[in-house]
Amino acid sequence: MAKQGSVAPKERINIRYVPATGGEQEEVELPLKLLVTGDFKGREDEVALEDRTAVSINKDNFNSVMSEFGLGLTMDAPAVLEEGGENDTLPVHLKFGAIEDFSPDAIARQVPELRKLLELREALVALKGPMGNIPAFRKQPDAALFLFPFAKDITMTQAQTTAAQKQDALPQEGLLAQIMAQTRLQPAQEGYAVAERGVAAFIAEMLKTDAREQPVNKQLVDQMISRIDAKLGRQMDVILHQPALQALESAWRGLHRLVAGTDFRENIFIDVLHVTKDELLEDFESAVDITRSNVYKLIYTAGYGQFGGKPIGCIVGNYTFGPSAPDIKLLNYVAAIGAMAHAPFLAAAGPEMLNLDSFQDIPNLKEVKDIFEGPRHAKWRGLRESEDARYLGLTMPRFLLRQPYDPLENPVRSFGYRETIDGRHDNYLWGNTAFLMANRITDSFAKYRWCPNIIGPQSGGTVDGLPVHLYESLGQLQAKIPTEVLISDRKEFELSAEGFIPLAMRKDSDNAAFFSANSVQKPKVFQNTPEGQAAQTNYMLGTQLPYMFIVNRLAHYIKVLQREQIGSWKERQDLERELNNWLRQYIADQESPSADVRSRRPLRAAKVVVQDATGNPGWYQISLSLRPHFKYMGASFDLSLGSLFERLDPDLPPRRMRTRQALASERIGAIKDHLERILNSRQGSSQSCPGFGLGDLNDAAASQMDLRHQVFARNNPQLARYLGEEATDPDVERLMEGFAFLTAKLRLKIDDDFPELTHPLLQLLWPNYLRPLPSATIMQFLPMDRTITERHVIPKGTRMRAREVDGIPCEFRTCADMAIYPLRIDQVSDAHSLEKSTVRVDLSTLSQSPPSTYDCDQLDFYLSGSDYTAMTLYLWLAEYLGEIRMEVAGQVRHIPASQVLFHGFASDQALLPYPKNALDGYRILQEYFLFPRRFFFFGIRGLRSLWPTEQTGQIRLEFVFTRPMPEDVRIRTGDLALYCTPAVNLFEHEGEPVRLTGKAVDYRLSPAGQQTDAYEIFSIDSVDGWKGEGSGKAGEWLRTYQPFESLRHQIDYERGYTTLYYRTRIEPSITAAGVEHRVSFVRGDEHHYIGRDETVSVSLTCTNRDLPLALGAGDVCISTPDVPTFVSSRNLTAPTPSYRPVLDGNLQWRLISNLSPTYLSLLSAEPLKAVISAYDFAAHHDIQRRRATQKRLDALLEVVTTPVDRMFQALPIRGIRSVVKLDQAGFACEGDLYLFGT
Repeated sequence: MAKQGSVAPKERINIRYVPATGGEQEEVELPLKLLVTGDFKGREDEVALEDRTAVSINKDNFNSVMSEFGLGLTMDAPAVLEEGGENDTLPVHLKFGAIEDFSPDAIARQVPELRKLLELREALVALKGPMGNIPAFRKQPDAALFLFPFAKDITMTQAQTTAAQKQDALPQEGLLAQIMAQTRLQPAQEGYAVAERGVAAFIAEMLKTDAREQPVNKQLVDQMISRIDAKLGRQMDVILHQPALQALESAWRGLHRLVAGTDFRENIFIDVLHVTKDELLEDFESAVDITRSNVYKLIYTAGYGQFGGKPIGCIVGNYTFGPSAPDIKLLNYVAAIGAMAHAPFLAAAGPEMLNLDSFQDIPNLKEVKDIFEGPRHAKWRGLRESEDARYLGLTMPRFLLRQPYDPLENPVRSFGYRETIDGRHDNYLWGNTAFLMANRITDSFAKYRWCPNIIGPQSGGTVDGLPVHLYESLGQLQAKIPTEVLISDRKEFELSAEGFIPLAMRKDSDNAAFFSANSVQKPKVFQNTPEGQAAQTNYMLGTQLPYMFIVNRLAHYIKVLQREQIGSWKERQDLERELNNWLRQYIADQESPSADVRSRRPLRAAKVVVQDATGNPGWYQISLSLRPHFKYMGASFDLSLGSLFERLDPDLPPRRMRTRQALASERIGAIKDHLERILNSRQGSSQSCPGFGLGDLNDAAASQMDLRHQVFARNNPQLARYLGEEATDPDVERLMEGFAFLTAKLRLKIDDDFPELTHPLLQLLWPNYLRPLPSATIMQFLPMDRTITERHVIPKGTRMRAREVDGIPCEFRTCADMAIYPLRIDQVSDAHSLEKSTVRVDLSTLSQSPPSTYDCDQLDFYLSGSDYTAMTLYLWLAEYLGEIRMEVAGQVRHIPASQVLFHGFASDQALLPYPKNALDGYRILQEYFLFPRRFFFFGIRGLRSLWPTEQTGQIRLEFVFTRPMPEDVRIRTGDLALYCTPAVNLFEHEGEPVRLTGKAVDYRLSPAGQQTDAYEIFSIDSVDGWKGEGSGKAGEWLRTYQPFESLRHQIDYERGYTTLYYRTRIEPSITAAGVEHRVSFVRGDEHHYIGRDETVSVSLTCTNRDLPLALGAGDVCISTPDVPTFVSSRNLTAPTPSYRPVLDGNLQWRLISNLSPTYLSLLSAEPLKAVISAYDFAAHHDIQRRRATQKRLDALLEVVTTPVDRMFQALPIRGIRSVVKLDQAGFACEGDLYLFGT
């Protein structure tokens, strides 16, 4: 390849000037200003070109600018909503006010026919929510029995059915109301109308088919949704692939990528101007002179001809050029404008420039240079010979702007859509590569304050994060590279030699790079002498854009200084003195200055000499010589400049002075051109190796290589010149970067393979480690006065709802059975002495029945005070409790301390669902770090025989402790609570139906609903399938899919069952924070499904992601049908954060190794610390939690183990006794230390 490195040192230079506006002024840095032109409306603009203005655009106002452009598109697309209707047309009227309006969701909502289908789909999705909570709906085996409760409604004659279909309405409106009455929605609620529409659509669909004999369940609804998705998908394919829409979307997505990749905080501005290629050519052709054109006024006059104007540094044209006469003529015009404004013009070359129909045919070209020797390219050859051609840059090939829409890689929110490409190159959305080169220019300016660092993988030419389309072909997963073609090294060199800027893609990656940035100008050939060869090299370097941007930057300052100093520099001596004074601040005459000095003073020497021009009255002869700090091929060099500069007289009449000012500004071009040729003849760049494209891994490896070869250079001074901090020898740099790339590739391979090993192991044995940790809270259920007379149990899994957050009601479920009695706490008090402490709990009864009839053998309490108070009381209850006294009507009953038990440690008290083989010790560790308050529970058992047999109003419990509590701990009424239980943000939820086509390797699972980002999958509960039978037919029921890890393969085979399995893969989400689930299917009868689809319904358990963070104490207070009416409920604690599963391969290997319990982790402190830290998953997301855990681990000082012998079941056994030494300073209090130790 024509691989080039940076032409400038990588320091941030600092060049400024003082505006001549009088008084003390701060120095001003000229900004980098880009002008982007192109067809950004897709239609004829009613505003004439002379009346248009360029609009400033940035990240904050991008959508506002789109809206101001009034974008719209009207077209007739083939109507394919119904199969076989390709001859019909569908009128499409679209408006675009934001970049999101190009999405299929937004487009579908603007087409009435598609919007109706979307609304129907939304209604059906809503139906899966409320109807799914009706037990009868899930369990009823017959659709008719459920939908038509009365016999007269069940049996509908064919005539009634036909009449209902003709009326397109439900035959029984009262029936719809009866069904809706069973949902949890009320008519006044916002979602009621949508759910009602879903029920109506469902019943209407049942009437149209013979599905009344099928079970009523979500699979029927999913089948309807799947058919709607198929219709929407067919029509959306046709609309998205219309050339007019593709052109408009390409223009705005390309501009959006440029804006999104620009750091506008670094004095960079981007203006956008709508002007088509035909309008440009017409403007130039209709003008008497190029300086009279409207484009000249927009580009040159606005930058230089107005006081305070900012010069344009680069023009980006969203155009494609070929060898035709109009195109070459337009290129000549824009090159002339670019030369006057010192702003290179970037655009794209089309495949026709290479006599090709598509860039995909580039590999078939034999010799690129032979293409341009024919008569078709005669005008092109003439353009390349012109001086202004150095201001033209033509990029190729096009790049992929977005991935095709796909449920896996680029999902659509509103419906299940997989964009059909069918191997057609034009079905992809391609973009103009000039936008990518413009991004390299803005990035170089943001980092270094000039723009030569735009080529080479290590020198600013890398383009990261290009979309890669993954698809299946012949049973293998294939990748469509994000450029139209993979250009070889040789072809890249040949194309750059012919005046193009190729974008070279790195194979098997999402990275590409510009290895060269040659302008269109053709380098000249000189005599084969040393002087001639030197001149040839000088001229060749003068045709490259990186050098152009250096001299253009200087030319901009010269022109602005000349414009703003009109009238103040009257004499020759004044001009010479002021220019030398301005240059002097950027000079440092040092041999090897530091990076800081090079940044502030990039020149080692510079001098300006101004003389009267002989034979040219009113003009000055200016000679400039300078020496920059950076070197070429290890040697310093001098730059010199000689040119004319017009003297401007402020006493001239204003009109004449403005005329001469414009002429003088144009003469600066001659100065700049001469400086440019000299500068390019002296500078160069070392060759860069092609090792790039693995992102941070490659950067890290390269950084380590740099450090290592610096050490080698110090130890081997005789070789130091080959291994400096920045290698100047191209072979050494190539070798070093090759090693860096190899190291990164190995690391990437290891990291990529780890999940393939660890995920299946964990999924098979301990899937809980691949699940998110949901938000948790403490719920309290208080019985109302005189509503209960005996024991009632609120079962584990009781659902509670919170107030809505962003329109979504968060749902929690309890984690343990909880018994409620006609008792409540009236008061809690304490008493202390030097020897002991006593806590008194006064209870009152809520029933006229004697307490002995309550059937209460155990009463559970929650330590509801502050963490410090609760943990201290926990310690005192566990270690220092002498006894409990029950006092009723003056009689005291004694309860031994052994009757106190603590909750959260038994398997049936788990906070989350765990597999049966989960080790309780690791479960407790995980829950302790996730939600320590779930252990703040204790109970008193053995109470059944102690309750009084007569009705009483008051009962007192006294907890007598043998050790006094700390002075700062005082127990009050709010520190103990009854009828509390932990609750977690888990709930049943339906997934979007999966349309199993057999054409994809796996499918992305997505929770149903419009706001899918409000849900996160916790587990997959069931997977069921329907085999489609076409429109109007119910389809065939298939049995439930089993998890691939269920170990049922042999059993099913022996019983002759058809193999139906699914396998889940979890990986980081590409659309939101967290993870996403992908599922693949194994079907033993796959050959029966060729050309037929299957609708797969998925039932999930989900969380509400981060929505519970917006809730506080008391917000989880909305009852569900699960909650008895005789209690009130609320959450006592604010919900905790939820945490995503940690997919780090190293951590998963540690978990797998820990899951084989041995005593090895107890032999010393460090292994024990490693085991403990492995289960603090929250610490991987929360830095504060990580610091708290680390403080606890640092307090684990020592583990001393000794062998012990014990008799167990009459047999001698040998084990070890471990004593752990802890430092209490690492814990909040003594109670915190005790709870950690348990």
